[in-house]
Amino acid sequence: MKTNDNSKGGSLKPEYYGAFAEYFVKYIDGMKAEGITIHAITVENEPLNPKNTPSMVCWQEEEHSLRSILVPHLERPESKQDRVIRPQSRCDLVPSVDFEGSGGQSICAGTAFHLYGGDSSALTDVHNAYPNRICT
Repeated sequence: MKTNDNSKGGSLKPEYYGAFAEYFVKYIDGMKAEGITIHAITVENEPLNPKNTPSMVCWQEEEHSLRSILVPHLERPESKQDRVIRPQSRCDLVPSVDFEGSGGQSICAGTAFHLYGGDSSALTDVHNAYPNRICT
């Protein structure tokens, strides 16, 4: 499913974006069946860190494509999930925040950061620019 055929590093091949979305939905539904409610998700943890096992590099363009495929799966009545958060970023690599999709519908509830690079004031900047969104 990944460009390097390894659990560490590599990127998800575009032809598997739909399978990735279905996996996400099954995970959320499985947690719900066990009485665990997931209120928000990120598409990928530490998307620029290929060193974790497992890991998957996910650049901003790929994340946007994945999210556009994932959101309709999450909006199905049986899998309702309305808080998709951009993947974690470092404070020195503030992502461009694309909270609105085509037609103005909300496709992203916020963005998340790791504090191991850059200045934490980046969180304030994003919060001030988008005060009605989650910035964590």
